[in-house]
Amino acid sequence: MKFRRATTTIAATLTIVAGGLVTASSALAQQAPSCITTKTSSSGLTRTVTATNNCGVDMHLVIVWQYATDSDCLGVGAGYAITSQRAYPAKFIRVDRC
Repeated sequence: MKFRRATTTIAATLTIVAGGLVTASSALAQQAPSCITTKTSSSGLTRTVTATNNCGVDMHLVIVWQYATDSDCLGVGAGYAITSQRAYPAKFIRVDRC
C-alpha cells in the first residue's frame, strides 16, 4: 500500500511541475516592438498577415493566431517581411519575438 501511495504522489507532483513548465515557457514570449508593422487582409475564406521589420536589426518573429496554428519562428532581416495565411475562422492576435 505504501508503494502505491508514493507512486501516486510522485505522478501528481510530476504533473504539477510539467504544467508549470508549460505556463512558464508561454510567459517567456515577448510581444514584438512597435517598429514591427503589420498589414492584415481577408479574402473571406482566408486571413493573411504580413509583418515587416522596420527596426534596423534582424529579429526572430512568430505570428500568433487564435483558432489556428501559430506561424513558425522565422528570422526576419531589417527591412524584410514575413507573411502568414490561415483559413477562416482564424483570427490574427499579435506578433511576438521568439
